[in-house]
Formats: sequence, C-alpha cells, structure tokens
Amino acid sequence: MLRALCRETQRAGYRSGNVRKLAACVRVYGGVAAAAAADGDGTEDGDGDRRDDGDDTEDNTDGDRREAAREARRRLGALLSHPWPRVRSAVVDEVWALPAAGDDDDDDRQLLLGVDWAGADRERIRGVVEALRLGP
Repeated sequence: MLRALCRETQRAGYRSGNVRKLAACVRVYGGVAAAAAADGDGTEDGDGDRRDDGDDTEDNTDGDRREAAREARRRLGALLSHPWPRVRSAVVDEVWALPAAGDDDDDDRQLLLGVDWAGADRERIRGVVEALRLGP
C-alpha cells in the first residue's frame, strides 16, 4: 500500500515544473518514511497486545513497510539534488523531522545544518546523502 503511494507520488512529481507539487511530493515521501519507521510492524494496539484485523490480503507486511520507507528515503535523497533551492530546502526539512535510524541523530542533524542548501555543490550533497543513508 505504501509502496503504491510512493509510485503514484513519483509519477505526480516526475518532470513537474510546479514547485508546490514537488514540495507536496516531498511531504508525502517524508510521511511514508516516518510512518513506516514509527509504526514498526503496526500490529500492536495501545496496550501492547497483538491485534488481528483479519485482512491478510493487504500488502502491509513488515517487509513492504521497510521497502516503502527505503524507497521514500531514496527518493528524498534524489530530490536533495534537485536544481531548485526551494525543493532542496523542503527535503532538508523532511529529513530533519524523520525519526533517527540509529543513535547518531545529533550528528545527522549537524550534517544538515552545516550546508548552505541554496548553493551546495554536487559533491557536498552526495556526501550528505551517503552519510544520512538516503541513497540506493
């Protein structure tokens, strides 16, 4: 389900000349990545008990959620190299809000703070994408 949302979002933003549409795509990717990371496996309710929805036909398994999060993070990494500064700034805002995958959350945020995203060169962007694990 989330992977299909990523695919449709990619189609909507592909070769778009609309900054607002691209910013909306960035927010969708950020939401997919955050939901998949924060939801875990999504099978526990508030009491910590396992719930059974009875719907085994949906593709919302752990592997699909992880794959959707990986795809969303990869697309955010690709959009970080977008030629328009406003799109890059929107990506940085979304990556800043993502839950940390490890204990080095402060180091990751320092990487985001230490770059002028309006005029960043390709090498610097590529280094940050690799350090934040946003690439393929």
